[in-house]
Amino acid sequence: KAPAAVAALVGFLTAPAGSPRAQCYLPAISAAGQLRLREAVPPMLTLLDAHRQRDDERLRGQMVDALGRIGDASALPALIRELQTTYSTVEVYRIEGALDAALRAITGVQQVIGRQEWLAWYQQQPKPQ
Repeated sequence: KAPAAVAALVGFLTAPAGSPRAQCYLPAISAAGQLRLREAVPPMLTLLDAHRQRDDERLRGQMVDALGRIGDASALPALIRELQTTYSTVEVYRIEGALDAALRAITGVQQVIGRQEWLAWYQQQPKPQ
């Protein structure tokens, strides 16, 4: 992973919405996931939160997939918040499957399945002070 390439990829993820570089969000998210770039996680989490408010399901779904591939535990709270977000009927099954896979990859927990079980599991986990 060349430092200049990582910096460029992170630059696309931090581009302001509406800017020409923002048109590259989806390919940048996909590349970050495929390359398992932990450096991309902080801007991806910021982007995920911003697009939750804009209700951009396609971007959020791809973000969940990428964060699961990267496997960084710092994404866990954001993924749990995604469990509490509603989706259209077109996207709900794909996103819920992606959330299950991402949470399993990050936590190593295999026996928990579905929104309610993950929320209950997360409530039982010790929280950082």
